[in-house]
Amino acid sequence: MVQITPDLGPLDDEISQISALIAQPSLRLIILDQELRKLADERERLATYVDSHTALLSPVRRLPLDILQEIFIACLPAHRNCVMSATEAPVLLGRICSSWRNISLSTPCLWSRLHLAHPILKLNPSVPLSAVFTNKVAQRLEIAKTWLGRSGQCPLAISSLWIVRGSIEHPENTTNLLIDTLLPFSSRWEHISFVTAASILPKLSHLTEADVPVWKSFKFRQADAHEEDSPQWNSLRLLRGRTLSCFGIIAKGVMALEMPLRWNNLTGLEIEESFDLDSMTAERALDVLSRCPKLRTCRLQVVYRPGAAITEWRIVECPFLHTFVLQSPMCSRTSLPSAIQQFSDRLSFPHLRHLKLCGKQDDGPAADISYYSFLAAAPHLESVDLNMDLCTKAALKDFLLALPPTLRRFRISKAVYAHPRHSFDDDLLPTFTSACPGLQELEIHDCPSMSDVVLINFIKSNMVAGALRRLVILFERRYGEFKYHHPDVQPFLEVVLWLPRYGNSPGGTPFASKQGLEFTP
Repeated sequence: MVQITPDLGPLDDEISQISALIAQPSLRLIILDQELRKLADERERLATYVDSHTALLSPVRRLPLDILQEIFIACLPAHRNCVMSATEAPVLLGRICSSWRNISLSTPCLWSRLHLAHPILKLNPSVPLSAVFTNKVAQRLEIAKTWLGRSGQCPLAISSLWIVRGSIEHPENTTNLLIDTLLPFSSRWEHISFVTAASILPKLSHLTEADVPVWKSFKFRQADAHEEDSPQWNSLRLLRGRTLSCFGIIAKGVMALEMPLRWNNLTGLEIEESFDLDSMTAERALDVLSRCPKLRTCRLQVVYRPGAAITEWRIVECPFLHTFVLQSPMCSRTSLPSAIQQFSDRLSFPHLRHLKLCGKQDDGPAADISYYSFLAAAPHLESVDLNMDLCTKAALKDFLLALPPTLRRFRISKAVYAHPRHSFDDDLLPTFTSACPGLQELEIHDCPSMSDVVLINFIKSNMVAGALRRLVILFERRYGEFKYHHPDVQPFLEVVLWLPRYGNSPGGTPFASKQGLEFTP
């Protein structure tokens, strides 16, 4: 053993002795390092070999082709059409491996649903905007053509949001390119929805019902209110298709009764005349409903015509109607309650389940109109969505008391600039306890003066002993007044929302805000 002096280090002869001692171990270390590298390389090769063959034993590889195809189909978006994106099915499925790519490309129904949106450009001052946009449009539509070409003979569901504005020259040209891309597939159109300019209609007017033998629904929303010419809807012969059962239109110049529809085939109908405020009167609404005996869902925009009296109409039966939406134009002060009163005792919808009423506030007598006869026609109503601007607090209380005991969901909201007499307060909340004993979900989107005591008592009586399972309250308070720590409330407090509405930042100055509570048992 070599003795080393701690302070002076090894002497010259000691250095040679130390070197001789570590020579053999150092050589052994080199040999071991080489062997370890060899073993690591060999392990990596073996792991790669084992992993690649183990993957062949994966259960998904043993699935029959038809089962795998069903799994691929289940990966598609459930409530909308597919978009041309590599981050979701069906495109994503083809990027997993070559086998999956072949399967996805050979499964036509994966490519039978498509949503087309116009390109969104990043501005580049050095490149003309029109040229870039034209190239993007051409590229997108070429991909869409390839996409639909993979769908074989499957019926097609196509939706399009194609709104071109701004500094683009001749935006109607890109709209025509869109419809030119889709027209060759018209024989397989099943569900079609367009949000675009009405300039596509001349192209559609060349189609007949024979050109669209399988289509079931058609929805069109006019994107530009400033188009000079009103579309000639009565010229669309394809609307006479025998298989067309759902029709929706939001556009200008809509004369619903002149459309060549097979009204008695419709099960779904939506008519909103966005830029013509005097076309769908209460009388015309009754006429439309009388032509659709099979209707199941309906959305109508109705206007009130003062002095009009409907006395000659028989009772209009809607035996299958389960969802009904009535609204007044947002750009007018027409009275929806008055319009409803004109035909409320002329309608019968015994199987109505879902009702939505929305419109502008009315400061006149119409706000006090009773909805009793209207609600009496729907004895099995389950959900109501109501705009508080349609009735005063007194009328709302009568509305609640007229609701059937079958009601399970109720939602009430109002516009930002509503009259104070339409607000929701302590007097109304307890009415739900007596008027709606089976209520399970309640949303109130305006209650500026609701007190803590009334809200806590309502929660205790309806969420502990009652049927209520979900309560959402949106109210206005000053900053710092959010104090829901009552022991009887805490077990139900699910979500707390704090949404600034107006005012300065918190601190010192009173700050107005909107706050929300969601309670679930």
